[in-house]
Amino acid sequence: QWAMSEFMNKSEAYLKMARQFCRANMEKIVERLSAIPGVRCAPPRGGFYVFADFSAVEPSSQNLFNRLLDAGVAVVPGVFFGSKGEGRARMMFACPPDHIDRCMDLIQKNIK
Repeated sequence: QWAMSEFMNKSEAYLKMARQFCRANMEKIVERLSAIPGVRCAPPRGGFYVFADFSAVEPSSQNLFNRLLDAGVAVVPGVFFGSKGEGRARMMFACPPDHIDRCMDLIQKNIK
């Protein structure tokens, strides 16, 4: 408990930086995915993931997973989160911004 108390007392600057980092990445991934015709991506309410809807271009989460993996992008099939996740993919944005750019370029190139 002492260690956690010490961390909390000295972590405000780090937490502020981490929130800004994650918010910028989240905004980037939502903007980039939403710009792809047929893909919808709402900003998440919390967490480090988006749950993008690709159902207009690929109704099967498993086929979407395979297509994106073949393109070099790993996602989690939305159907893993229940039947309403079919056609969706879960993607993490707590990573370096250049990873997001590279993945969004690959997705944009391979989802048509």
